Amino acid sequence: YDEIIMHRYEPGFVIQWGDPLTKTLPLTDPSIGTGGPGYTIPFESNDLLHDRHVLAMARATGLDTAGSQVYITLAAQPSLDGNYVVFGSVVSGG
Repeated sequence: YDEIIMHRYEPGFVIQWGDPLTKTLPLTDPSIGTGGPGYTIPFESNDLLHDRHVLAMARATGLDTAGSQVYITLAAQPSLDGNYVVFGSVVSGG
């Protein structure tokens, strides 16, 4: 994630980063948010919930479309539960 810029901030929702296009394109470019590593990873379902300050995988339209983009929730987001994979949380400093 060297030199990759956080490209999305939605107050009360998420902060997102991991798009390699942010290394070479301005954040105003319409393709920002669509980039990835050139491969996808399988959806790994689990029972972790989208509570405040969790780390999860962003993805495109299908379940198996995640790559390099991740987000941190800024508030609980129960509508995302089961549709996106949570794999970590902030335990201090949040």
